[in-house]
Amino acid sequence: MLRRYRELTVDVSRLETLVEEQRRELEVQNSSRLGGIYDDDDGVMVTQAMVDDEEAQVRELEERIKSMQEQVLNLAI
Repeated sequence: MLRRYRELTVDVSRLETLVEEQRRELEVQNSSRLGGIYDDDDGVMVTQAMVDDEEAQVRELEERIKSMQEQVLNLAI
């Protein structure tokens, strides 16, 4: 159980980092948005649908983090 607890803790930490990186990226994209469409640093046109998809992925990762945190708490009990 202790090994599984450590694995889940590492996974939660990794996912939290990923969520934070995506959140920062979305903030930058949203702050530079112009009429719903803007260019990113790679010169690729980014649409509102792409931003919406990215936000959905962030929400999904946040849900996974919550689920893993609950599993960790249940293991600790």
